[in-house]
Amino acid sequence: MELDELKAAWQLLDRRIERLDALELGRQRQSRLSGIQRSLRWLLLGQGLQLLGGLALCLIFAPYWFKHRAEPQWLLCGLALHGYGVLLIAFSVRTMLRLRQLDYGAPLLAIRQRMAELARWKLSVEWPLFATLGCFIWIPLTLVLFGSVGADFGREAPGVVIGFFASGFACLAIVATGLRLIARAGRDPDANRWGRWLRDSALGSPIVSAQRELAELEAFTRD
Repeated sequence: MELDELKAAWQLLDRRIERLDALELGRQRQSRLSGIQRSLRWLLLGQGLQLLGGLALCLIFAPYWFKHRAEPQWLLCGLALHGYGVLLIAFSVRTMLRLRQLDYGAPLLAIRQRMAELARWKLSVEWPLFATLGCFIWIPLTLVLFGSVGADFGREAPGVVIGFFASGFACLAIVATGLRLIARAGRDPDANRWGRWLRDSALGSPIVSAQRELAELEAFTRD
């Protein structure tokens, strides 16, 4: 075979390999992005359920506190539960809008930045806020439920209410410890197994799965 023919054959082979690489990259991108979309659809469903829960709280406790506006104990309980419902709605709407704005046809760097913004919001704002509120929001709910059957703990058993708040502050101490572990895991992923587990739990499996798919796609692209 002449040297020119050999060069032409090698060039043809290189072009075919490049086309195969491009096809495989496109296939991998489509497959991984589809996996990210499937994962985030579960997150979208969860946010929809959270939105419905917030609406239910608002519909129940807005008229409740208005009806009991002359009774400070029940007024405060109703306002707390109504406000919690508003927060559930606001946070779910924000996350749903961010998910709708995610462009799966954008470069991987842009997708990764969007995912990182969502993860930071979850870890630095949403999870700390709702974990903290969760330590106490059950107290007005419990008081209202028992009050609906005639048991007024605030008047008849104030010690029980004090015990409720003591439990809430104990729970808050646990949450604070969890936040420190999550922060440490964010700085050093190999630092603490429990911190990584808490971080993944705070993010939720849909976001963790989507991040894993994106990382594997980026690794394939670099290779």
